[in-house]
Amino acid sequence: SVYDYTFTAQADLDARGVSADGTQITSGIGPARHAIAVDWIAPPHWFKRGHVIVLYVGSDSVLQHSLRVALGPQFAGGAVECATAGPCDTLSLLAALRTRGATATLTKTMPVESEPMHTQPGTVAHSLMVNGTGVFTMEFPSDTAASSYATFISDTARAGVIIDYAAPPHFFRVGHLIVEYVGRDTHMIDLLTGVLGPAFFSEVWPA
Repeated sequence: SVYDYTFTAQADLDARGVSADGTQITSGIGPARHAIAVDWIAPPHWFKRGHVIVLYVGSDSVLQHSLRVALGPQFAGGAVECATAGPCDTLSLLAALRTRGATATLTKTMPVESEPMHTQPGTVAHSLMVNGTGVFTMEFPSDTAASSYATFISDTARAGVIIDYAAPPHFFRVGHLIVEYVGRDTHMIDLLTGVLGPAFFSEVWPA
């Protein structure tokens, strides 16, 4: 389903009314505001680009990938079917962490500007709380873009560029998803490694 709005601001407003899992839709302003719960026949996946909102209800991983390439990461909905092993978006990561007994919640979502973070337009960042600890994710518009950013992180470290982290940073990647944890908690590192595989970059600091 494609919803083509006249104004981007109206699309933004309606997108904010969709719950994180995509099953509840809130619309209207003030006293006229109301919410409906929808019992989809399959997992819903909500995407937005400019003044267009796209809803796909289903589990076809190839179609989901095509929509992510065209529109960027979904802003709400069920877990993404991944072509690769492991979670390939933030919602799937949250589900995988909870399956392992972790308390994991999404606390903030924001677009990422291209130049400061060396990413591409359409990249979306998320702040998570995992067992009371902050974890940061970035969903890139493509696997290629995520790979390029991973190379940038590794090359920057090899070049001796110093970023003022409060603790050792650890970066993980699955497909177009990159996860960053800054800290020394070995239990957190083991948890993320169990879900995402080994970090592609970990900075080693003196004890």
